[in-house]
Amino acid sequence: MITGEELTKFRELVESQNLRAVKRNLDFEKRINSGEGLAEMRQWLGKILLDDGKVYDLDAKAMAFEIGACHGITREWEQLQNATAEVMTIVGPVDKITLYCIILDSDQAWSRRKACTLLFQQKYRKHWAWIEGLVAALASDRQDGDLDVFYRFFYELKKSVCGDGASDSTEQIARYERQLAAKRDELGRTEQDLEFAEDRAHRAHQRVKALDSERKELSSQLRLERENGEKLRAERSRRIKVERQSAEGSRDYERLKNEYVKLDKRLREMAVRASAAEQPLHFDLAAIRRFTPSQILGLNGPVDDSELSQVRRRFAAVFHPDRAEQLPAWVGAVMEEIMGMINEACDSNMRTQ
Repeated sequence: MITGEELTKFRELVESQNLRAVKRNLDFEKRINSGEGLAEMRQWLGKILLDDGKVYDLDAKAMAFEIGACHGITREWEQLQNATAEVMTIVGPVDKITLYCIILDSDQAWSRRKACTLLFQQKYRKHWAWIEGLVAALASDRQDGDLDVFYRFFYELKKSVCGDGASDSTEQIARYERQLAAKRDELGRTEQDLEFAEDRAHRAHQRVKALDSERKELSSQLRLERENGEKLRAERSRRIKVERQSAEGSRDYERLKNEYVKLDKRLREMAVRASAAEQPLHFDLAAIRRFTPSQILGLNGPVDDSELSQVRRRFAAVFHPDRAEQLPAWVGAVMEEIMGMINEACDSNMRTQ
């Protein structure tokens, strides 16, 4: 008989073995489908279950036990279907071995066996569907005596699994009551921890809301700062452009100023020499009048209006009659005549474009 450490291993094997392997063991499914060799198969089951381990190992016994258990349930099928299930509590692990032991135990009430049947059906759907198929296939096979060996093995196994003494039940109940009390204490501590965790979660939630509000405020400030930054960059670019234009204007002014100073100096020297000679100087501008507009203006090619305007301003800065106010009248007359030729040349150049 299976006892001690072998029982634990046996329970694990029955719980984990594959349904396909059970069907193939001892050609069980083939025998069911053909309806032949079932008596021989039950004899093999007896030999395997009664073996003391010299020939067959625990794996073979686990397979044989499940085949016998499924076979036995088909014999109880009608009563199990007609019974009414009770509300029950199973002490210990709920596995195939436990459910088989209660379902097949003739000492148990049918209502209790029915309850375990429903639990088996819910927990092991494939096995239960297979057992339902066996009911019709084994309807004509009623050689119950061939399962005597299985039931002997079964009742011995039931004693090892479920126990058979009132003292064991009392001890188990006391143990489970102690465990229940410990679980209640643990539940109380867990509830306290849960309350503490909920309080921390509430504070954390409030903190998250505050941080979110602060984040939104900072985002608004950042957006405003970015807009201000864009405005400052635009203003800086404009100021740099104005400063650059101002610098260019200053350079042009200094250049024209220098040219004016040089010309003014020259004219003053000429005026001094003319006064010293005590006779008016006559300037013959006929040769200059014969120049082309480009020669008068000093241009080497076509120019646009803006460049032509710049040339006109340069000549005006030097020869405009207003710049000779402090000089003798003839100087202003000469400069006025020169400016007339320059303006005429500029106008002619504009018409030819």
